[in-house]
Parts: sequence; C-alpha cells; structure tokens
Amino acid sequence: MTLRRVRLSAIVFVLLAMASAPLRGQNETPQPVATAPLVVFIEESRQLDMASVTVTGPNGLSELAAIFQRLGARTAFARLREPLPEEVSVIVLVRPRRPVPVDYLARIWTQVEQGASLLLAFDPSGHVRASPETPTSGLARLLALEYGTPLFAGMLIQPWFTRDSIGRLETSFLLALPYPVSNPVNAPLLAYDLPVMTWGARHVGAELFGIESVAYPLIYANVAFAETNARALNPATSDPLEVNYGADAVGRLTIGAVGENLRTNTRVALLGDGEMLMNGFGLAFTSTAQGQFPLYPGNRVLAQQIAAWLLKVSPENALPLPSGFTWVAVDGERDDWDDRRSPPTAQGESIVNVMSLRIQQARAFRNDSYLYVMIETMAAPNPNVQVEFGLDSRGSGSADVFVVANQTGVYLRGAEDSVTPLRDAAFAVGSVIEVRIPLRAAGLSSAIPQMCLTTAIPLAFPTPPDCLTARVPIPNSNERDPADLHIQEGEGLMLTTRTNSTANVRSAPSTNADVIVGLRSGRLLRAIGRNSAGDWVQVETARYTGWISRLVFNANGDVMTLPVIEGT
Repeated sequence: MTLRRVRLSAIVFVLLAMASAPLRGQNETPQPVATAPLVVFIEESRQLDMASVTVTGPNGLSELAAIFQRLGARTAFARLREPLPEEVSVIVLVRPRRPVPVDYLARIWTQVEQGASLLLAFDPSGHVRASPETPTSGLARLLALEYGTPLFAGMLIQPWFTRDSIGRLETSFLLALPYPVSNPVNAPLLAYDLPVMTWGARHVGAELFGIESVAYPLIYANVAFAETNARALNPATSDPLEVNYGADAVGRLTIGAVGENLRTNTRVALLGDGEMLMNGFGLAFTSTAQGQFPLYPGNRVLAQQIAAWLLKVSPENALPLPSGFTWVAVDGERDDWDDRRSPPTAQGESIVNVMSLRIQQARAFRNDSYLYVMIETMAAPNPNVQVEFGLDSRGSGSADVFVVANQTGVYLRGAEDSVTPLRDAAFAVGSVIEVRIPLRAAGLSSAIPQMCLTTAIPLAFPTPPDCLTARVPIPNSNERDPADLHIQEGEGLMLTTRTNSTANVRSAPSTNADVIVGLRSGRLLRAIGRNSAGDWVQVETARYTGWISRLVFNANGDVMTLPVIEGT
C-alpha cells in the first residue's frame, strides 16, 4: 500500500470517528424504511452558501429534485450540523461557495461508507466570489482515492474571454461537448451530438482504472488554459488573464466525470460547474407556441442520465428523452427513421451497375432547424460514397444551392466548383447514408429537386453518378432540434439572447431593417462579425443568419474582436 493511500485511509478513519459520536446519540430502535430510495439535498445556506432545493427560482434545484422524483425517488433536504438519515441513497451538494468543514464531511462520508452515492458540483475558486473545495482538500482527496475522480484548480478560459465577461455568470458561459468515448451516462449526448452549457467551469479528472474504482469522463472543452490565479477572475483586481505554464492546464479538459467504488458499491458524479444543474441556467425552460421546452436539452438529458445512474435505475426504466424534439442520430443507421415521419421515394431506372453506389430509395424531413436525409443503396453503401444535392432554398421549384457531402465533411459548392465547409452539418455512412444540413443553407422548400450518388475517390473503372429520377418530398415534422447549434471543437465567441419578451434578429444592423425572427431569452447564437461601431453583431443559428443589437444579448467575450463585415 502506498504512503498516499495510507494517509488518505487515515483521513477516512478520522472522519468516521468524528461522525460516530452524534450517531450514538440517536434512537437505536430500528425505524421503518420506505421502499423508494431517498435523495437528500444538502441545505446549509450560512456555512456553505450552496444552491438550494427549497428555492424554485433561477438559483434553485427544484427541477433537479423533480428529475429524481420522476425516477421513483423520494427527495428531502438535510443540514449537515446533524447526522444524515441512515437510509439515504444519494447525497446532493451543488455549487457550495465555501469549503465543506471537516465535521460536515465526516457526516457525508459516514453515509458513503454505508452505501450512499454522491452528486457533487463545484465552481472554480475565485469565480463570482466563490471559494469552494481546492484540489488538496479532504473531500477532493477522498474523491480521487475512492472513485478516481480528482478535482482540479482553475477556471476554463477561451481566447475570446475577457475579465469583464467572466465577471458575470450570464456572460461566463462555455459549451461543453460529450466525451468521444461512450459510457452509460453520456451515451445519448454522444449519439445526438448534444452540447452542454456551463457557466464558469473548472476541470475534473477520470482515472479509468483505480485500485478499487473505475471512472469515466462525461463532457469536455478544448480550451486555451485553466486559470489557477483566483485574483485574475476578479474584475476588481489588476491581475491579467494569462497562462502560467506549469500551473495552468491546457487543451482538452474534462468538466464532468462519474466514478464507481467497487469496494462500497457506491457511485459519484462530479461536475465542474454548479449552474449547469440549476433551475434558471442549465435546467431552464423556454416557452413556444407548442408549449414549454427545455432551453438546453443537453443539460436536461445529462441530468436525467446522472440521476438514473446514481439511483442504479436500469436503462429500460430511465426517463425518456424530452418530447417534441427530433431524436435522429446521424450515425449511418436506419433504426430511428419511420414512414410516418418521411415516406420513402424509390429510385426509377438506373444505368449504374455498382450496387453500393446505386440508390434504392431516399427519404427526408425537416424540423425547425435542419434538413435530415437518409439514402438506402442496393447494397451496403461504399464508405467513400459522395452525395451531391441540388436544393431549392427559395422555393422556386429549381435548385439554387448545391451541397456536397462525404466522409471528409459537408460543403457548399460555389462557382468553379469551389467548396466551403458547412458548419452544423453532419454525414455518416453505415448500413445507410445519413446527412444533416442546416436550414439556413437548405431553405424551406417542400422537396429536394436533385440528389446524386458518386464517389469521393475515383474508381479504377469509373461509373456515372446515380441520380434520383423523382423529387424527394420534405415534410415538416413540427419538432424542435435538440441543439440550436451543433458545435465543434474550437468554436469562437457565442451569444445568448437577453430579453423579457423577444430579441429580434434583423436583416441588417438597424432597427429599421426587417425582422427575420424573434427569439426568446437564453437562445444560443454563433457570432460571425460586427459592424464598425460594435453595437450590432452578425449571428447565425442553424436556420437563420442576421443581425442582433448589443442591447439584447450576452456575449462570452469581447465583440470588438470580431471581424468587421464590409459595408457596415
């Protein structure tokens, strides 16, 4: 046994000893235990200044409690100045702004040793006056030893962040991506390419194989560095935001992880941000004509998956994905398509004799943001297949936008066969071919005029393209896409709308310009450029490109770093 493990084992012994005295004072008569698992939210407003389950407003955790309840659990709150209920199954502590005192930690770990699991979410030290657990605290060291989930110092910083933008929660947001290796918790995020919103995040670890533990990373961000100088996160100081090599981590950093202790058969979910689980942030709702929907579906799905995993609910009994959204994974498989959504269009006569490049049938549909297409070939499709679309973006009946999709990406084809990568698009080849195209390029036409299959790599014996002889209908599914933007690593400055009613996206940087769309508060936008004054920013979503006033958005960086769009 290593010296490190001996020392940490001693910590566990001391904690349990500290907790034992209050426990001996309890009534020793056995009490009946309800069959439903008990989830206890820690409520210590003075000592820990944590997010509260008794608050139903933006800073509360009542939505998270409702998720546990929908999974069949009882929820309650408890104060750590007294022993926790012996029948507790899961202990929840979200966004404490102060370190957990040793006697409080003793009461938590007493229940962990008796079989309770943990859901913990810690903000970085120094962010918005927070000073929670450090990597050397007793709790952090126990998490690393018992579950292989170490807690690291530093707030994740992107190049476009500024001291002003990180000084407020509303402008400190960062999008996290599902870790590319699937596990039981992040599998839906990975399958549906869902980002997760965070507000001031720190990084954590996931050691796949420990002495008595196994851990998995959930979400990550590829960042410039993690700022470990807490003074630099305070706008009132003069310390600059800058990387300190040797102290600040850089690159792909994990923001959420889960771990399991094989000795105690207990579990922990450790998140490097608290707001991602709070009512008015990650678990917020937005109103539409069809009703209320999760504002950030990725956060909702992650919270559901974590809750089910901690309660050890079998996958078939876990909560369903939020309704009203398109749940089609662009993975090259047909299992999430059906004739009710989009009837197939069969191919007519074809002169192509290479069955893996010959269309059998195709189908398509669109939701509020994307065009989805599935193509079935006469034999398993060639991995090097290329799909060439002629799309009717103006509804004129003829093709005016040309898109090329293959394994290297999805591109807009311009004059003289020039190609431009199409952000948000996706392409996959498996037993079928699947393509996702943002509606800002595809338009709202009711049919695809042209669709051809060829190869991205020329064959030894060339074959002509196989083109559908009929137009492919595009029915509207009347669903929302689960991501306003399907982002990629290295995405730049982002905005979220900030309004009491709707924020107007206009055709030009002027209040006199036509309104393209009005968006509710909290909607995510990609920043493309700005006018010379910087009071208007050109933005895009999957469906729209337009201009938005500085008065109605939050930016997670300095908009003046954006390029000036000519003519503005």
